Amino acid sequence: FSTDLRKDIKNIQCPILVLADWAGYKKYGATRENVAKNYTEQFSHAKKVTIAINDSSYHFIMYDEPQWLQDQMDHFLANQ
Repeated sequence: FSTDLRKDIKNIQCPILVLADWAGYKKYGATRENVAKNYTEQFSHAKKVTIAINDSSYHFIMYDEPQWLQDQMDHFLANQ
């Protein structure tokens, strides 16, 4: 938890799929836009990144939205 790897992410050569959620943070004032901005900034040094944000999952996407998760992975892998 003490090592920031955001700048080193530029060394990753393969495409990156980031799966995110935000619904659990709505009650704390989070919006889809500021969550998307946060992820975009975190992965800004990545050469080839796809960020997909689920609007109804609270934390564990694989339990909350398993079909969405599978669809995102299938689409990502089919387009590589």
